[in-house]
Order: sequence, then C-alpha cells, then structure tokens
Amino acid sequence: MNNLKLFRDYKNEDIKKKQIIYLVNDNKYEFIINNKEALISYDSQDYLEVAIKAFKSEFGYVDKIYNKDKSYYEEFDFTYLFKLPIKILQPSINIINKEYLELIKENYDYIPKIIKVCLIDDEYVIIKGHTLALEMLESGEKMVDVYLAEPTDYIKEFVYIAKEYNMTDVTKLEILEKEQYDEITKQINMMFQNK
Repeated sequence: MNNLKLFRDYKNEDIKKKQIIYLVNDNKYEFIINNKEALISYDSQDYLEVAIKAFKSEFGYVDKIYNKDKSYYEEFDFTYLFKLPIKILQPSINIINKEYLELIKENYDYIPKIIKVCLIDDEYVIIKGHTLALEMLESGEKMVDVYLAEPTDYIKEFVYIAKEYNMTDVTKLEILEKEQYDEITKQINMMFQNK
C-alpha cells in the first residue's frame, strides 16, 4: 500500500456532466455528482475505498454514493449547507493556480458552488474552494453555500502564513502559472511533512 498512486484526472473530466475521475494504481473511479449524491462507476473494486475517501475529502457535502445497479451503496452523515458572504471567508493559502482558475471560468455554469470551510478563532476559513470563491466574486456573486468540516492538519499555520501576507480575503490571492504554483505547493508540502 506504500506505493499507492492516487491522483485526480482533471484533464479527462467532463465538468458539464459534473464528472470527477480518480486514478488509483491505474484503476479508474468515476463519480457523477447530482446535488448531494454521486453515481460511481469503476474498473475494479480493489481501491474503491481509497477513491471514495479521496472523493469525500474534496466533496464532503455528498451524502450518498452508489453504483448503477445499487450493488454498491453507501450513505454518510447528513451535511448541512448554509450561506455565507464570500468576502468574510479567510483564505488558508496565499496562491492559486492560473490554469485551474481558467478551467473554472470556462465551466463556471456547471460547477457546484459549494465551499468547504472550518472554524478557527471564530473565523470561517476556506479549506477547499479558494479559486471558486474568487471566480464567484468576480462574477458578481456575494453569497456562497458552505459546509463545515474539521480543520485539516496544519491549517492554522497556513492561515497564519496567509495573514502574514495580508491575505484576508480571496481577492488578495496571488495568481501563479501552473509550474510556479506546483513548485511552491511542493515546497510547502515538504516543509509540513518534515514537522
């Protein structure tokens, strides 16, 4: 299990169909989101739980996952969605990927407008959805559906770093080319892995 290769296959996803694809050791796991449910199809059950865990870490608001014939069906705890003003959301990062921002802009009408947040020091902090929040503001949206999750490892430190760079809302995030974004993200991940 140490040599597990897991990644999200953004390039082959059909955003208009709300399709999310994970590849786990060359096995494909495809999720089609419909509100708070997801239909899953897969090549193999070998890494099904790994793929579902990755999917749920990104799309925690999905309460049910099932396959076409319902031979696989799983319900999760109900996730409450509530609205917050986008401008009050504290970023936990200070950079975003320009390529991903362009992808969101191109497919804006098809992307679920739901952001994963946590509470730190009485502030709502974005865990997942910085780029979407920025595009929503630029598109004239003022409010967004959010769901509350537990803070991830080191999120407080990420927030403090973001605040040191005066990143108090998503409009202040620095937009970087993919290569530069990937390099900085890699350095940050290595820094926190060594703790």
